[in-house]
Amino acid sequence: KRNHENWPAVVSQDVQRHVYNLKSSVFVVAGQVKGKTLLPLPVGAESFTDNDEEKAEKYLRNSIHQIEGVIIGWSHQIHDVLKRKSAQPLLEGLNPEPW
Repeated sequence: KRNHENWPAVVSQDVQRHVYNLKSSVFVVAGQVKGKTLLPLPVGAESFTDNDEEKAEKYLRNSIHQIEGVIIGWSHQIHDVLKRKSAQPLLEGLNPEPW
């Protein structure tokens, strides 16, 4: 935030949103490369610990919309995984290994 404090708030928020979306996409793709389904955390979730209840409560109050958006994204990811046929890699001639 410090390097763009002179920017208009709308521009700053838009850049932050794009950076978060890119970070989340890279996180998900990295999981897919490893053969795992990884669900990205909402913006700022990594900045507080379980024992910091006051900060966690403030974060949750201010981030309901972001959390809802992430959960919707998670549900789409989970749906995509569940609709895959487990035999498909075998039918394609691949030799999948157990996780």
